[in-house]
Amino acid sequence: MRSIAEVVVLTTALSLVLILLAVPSTPVLIYVWAESNTPQAKTQVFQEAKVDYRGVRFNYDKSLASEVTAKIVEAQVASAENSGPGDTIYPTHVAFELVGTYPPKPTSFIGSEIHVYPVREYKQAFAPDPKAAREVSATIVRLQRILSTRDLAFKGEVPLLPLPDGYLAFRAHTAFLRFKQGSGMVFLTQGQQDEMPVNNQSLSYEFQGLTNDGRYYVTAEFPVAAPFLAYDRDTANYGGSVKESSCYQCPDHARFMREYRAYVRTISNKLEKLPPDKFQPSLKLFDDLITSIEVDGNADRLIKQQ
Repeated sequence: MRSIAEVVVLTTALSLVLILLAVPSTPVLIYVWAESNTPQAKTQVFQEAKVDYRGVRFNYDKSLASEVTAKIVEAQVASAENSGPGDTIYPTHVAFELVGTYPPKPTSFIGSEIHVYPVREYKQAFAPDPKAAREVSATIVRLQRILSTRDLAFKGEVPLLPLPDGYLAFRAHTAFLRFKQGSGMVFLTQGQQDEMPVNNQSLSYEFQGLTNDGRYYVTAEFPVAAPFLAYDRDTANYGGSVKESSCYQCPDHARFMREYRAYVRTISNKLEKLPPDKFQPSLKLFDDLITSIEVDGNADRLIKQQ
């Protein structure tokens, strides 16, 4: 999840250009991925429902995408000049985007992406920021423990990489899935920085996984829609169950938070009871994609090839 103060424009290139815009209140940072002629910036396109790129393979249903693009994303390493947020720091890794995904109404804020990160390099990317580096290591260890116990009712936050700059309002349809060389956890959620109604523009299917040898961290995120949720975030509402508060540090805000948490529990329970094939698209199509993933042991070397 990226900060609301960021606008990210993705092209087939990977060089970072930073533009600072002055506005009356606070500056807004716009990160633009400018075109590059390096070999790593080249995008490969797959259109036959099978993907094989730099040691990573998977299959996808053609109803999910007209094509899949694959590319190498260059590292963004923590430094005195680049201290975060955590979701802007990562190692060189392979990324896939599902293009021409089923038409959401209106356009979802969620990307259709799969990322495969070498774990050792992920930790190294945060080496100049010891506090964040410890958080990355703790996140990986926590996911390993959850996957080993396979306890769907685990307590606490969901382990997430890249490190989020917001929070998850809930999780529903949580399940453990295995792929050829590893396993992971899938769930539905809405990532946010501030409280808002649950809506289809912000609803996502998330996967966080690890290969069995602990060498690769695999993430996936896809937009998904539930028939009973508003499609437009800006017109979504609480249906009368939550009254907005007029302040942040006052008893009225405490009342708002109680009502909001109750509202989120209700929505989460409704999502939980909705069969997988009633979502658009069916959650099973995403599950099948995840379980088809293969990551070769030498993928880290293939990712670094010129």
